[in-house]
Amino acid sequence: MPHSKVPFIDELEYEFEQIGESIKITAKDPATGLEVSLVAPQTVTQAEMKREAAAKLAYVLSSQATEGGDA
Repeated sequence: MPHSKVPFIDELEYEFEQIGESIKITAKDPATGLEVSLVAPQTVTQAEMKREAAAKLAYVLSSQATEGGDA
């Protein structure tokens, strides 16, 4: 599952940007500087968007660890 270095959801930095009828969320891991983004409909709560963004970031961090660090 997630890599052991994945921070808790509250330790990430989040940015929300409205784009038309959607919301773009960017999550950043302050320890590594790695960022991921996703777009969701406005009907999704911020908590749900944070969970999805954190899961995506965990996946990317885990993939980098598996591949040796560089993506």
